[in-house]
Amino acid sequence: KKYCSSVTMMFSCDTMVALSSVTEDGSVIFAKNSDRDVNEMQYVAYYPPKDDYSERETLKATYITIPQARKTFGVLLSQPQWCWGAEMGVNEHGVVIGNEAVFSNTQEPKKEALIGMDLVRLGLERSQTAEEAVEIIIALLETHGQGGNCGFEHPFHYDNAFLIADRQGAFILETVGVDWVLQPVSDIGSISNAYSIGTKWTRCSAGLKINYGDQKFDFAAICSDKFKNFFSQGSLRRCRSSDLMSKHRGKITPAKMFEVLRDHGDSGITRGMTGQTICMHASWGPAKHSQTTQSMVVHLRKDSPTITVWITGTAAPCTSIFKPIIGLSSLPETLRDGSFWWKHGATR
Repeated sequence: KKYCSSVTMMFSCDTMVALSSVTEDGSVIFAKNSDRDVNEMQYVAYYPPKDDYSERETLKATYITIPQARKTFGVLLSQPQWCWGAEMGVNEHGVVIGNEAVFSNTQEPKKEALIGMDLVRLGLERSQTAEEAVEIIIALLETHGQGGNCGFEHPFHYDNAFLIADRQGAFILETVGVDWVLQPVSDIGSISNAYSIGTKWTRCSAGLKINYGDQKFDFAAICSDKFKNFFSQGSLRRCRSSDLMSKHRGKITPAKMFEVLRDHGDSGITRGMTGQTICMHASWGPAKHSQTTQSMVVHLRKDSPTITVWITGTAAPCTSIFKPIIGLSSLPETLRDGSFWWKHGATR
């Protein structure tokens, strides 16, 4: 019963980054497909910077209330309609974050705490660099924990992996409960719905050090739920996105990232029980109830402070146009309230 309910609620996202050494113009390019319930609208929102919070001010995240920072930075977010947090986003300093559901062999995190999407937004609102965002997410995770229902139509609980980048580099942060491991990205980085950090982590939580000492333990092997990983096919999709980016090493552009996000694999769209692809389409199978509901590419050029965001504002990137937002505050009104998302869904 435990496994059947978990598989029925399984989402599949893909997040990736190409660093300056492998892009055509020496920029950093981030991309993500957010896969959620078919009718879970995801809108685009811009929140301006604010620096006048009082010392004792608090904020209500999706489930819990935590202390507010004295200052927050401007952020452009892609948000599911029901939660405070975000699936992905970028801030005014060029820090960009996306998260993934990952499935551990520990007890599901059902107690309400911060959810992964809350941590994405908090990391963006409070950081000026990717390294700072890493430290902020770790501190919030260790202080408040992670947990609570992350499903829209049915209960769904999971731990989280994060891809955190800026113009200088990127990091993969994978978590289980309040524990974590961190791995820098060398040139191409990709995460999906399966733990990917084995023994190549560079830092880990104090809790893991207590349990495993100074040995270079295999985090993915220790934590992964193999049953759920089989149905999510996260490892296969991570390899697919990495391979597609590697084919264009040195020539990766935002347009190439659009192609990766639209990928259906060598066999095309599958309608069976499994067969998840990077561009995800719902089907009749218990593990394929979700689909790609929003897609984002962020282009961070080192020679320009301008941030260009390419976003569909709609589901199914294979039938969508990536629309440019040049400068975070220039978000078109048509993308703000979700009406464009619903119109596309009705005509698709």
